[in-house]
Amino acid sequence: MKTAFFWTTQFFLVFSAVGKMVGAAKWTPGLRLTDPLVTFLTARQILVSASVIELCVVVFLWRQKADIKKGVAVLWLGFVFLAYRLGLWTVGFKGYCHCLGYWSSWLHIPEARVNTIALWMLAFMLSGAGLITIRQLLWPDKSITHVVGSSSIWARTGGRREG
Repeated sequence: MKTAFFWTTQFFLVFSAVGKMVGAAKWTPGLRLTDPLVTFLTARQILVSASVIELCVVVFLWRQKADIKKGVAVLWLGFVFLAYRLGLWTVGFKGYCHCLGYWSSWLHIPEARVNTIALWMLAFMLSGAGLITIRQLLWPDKSITHVVGSSSIWARTGGRREG
């Protein structure tokens, strides 16, 4: 189940990053405007930065073996996204967050629906990563190889001293 969660999360993040990158590459006058929350950056800079961070998390999830570290990484990113959305709400932003990039214009889906999909994806990521992280904290995996790696002396000997 954990594997399915992390693969699904990676798919969501790549889907979102591609939408942001392609959207940022388009020459749209609105992308030159300052971001409503982070006012020292343009909307284009926010999109590119967010997509790079998403892709970095995807690579981390792909390479990392420890579920606790994967869960914490997804929680961290999810809370960053949640903080951004709450910040937009706090400053009174009335438009739609381009959290998934520009998929709505490409697929001809209303922005309100894409916004709802993005919220459900965020809820999925936060709840799944939260449950996995709590489970790993309360009941860690019995296999020491998740922590120290399979080539260590500890893993080869089962914790017994050699010699």
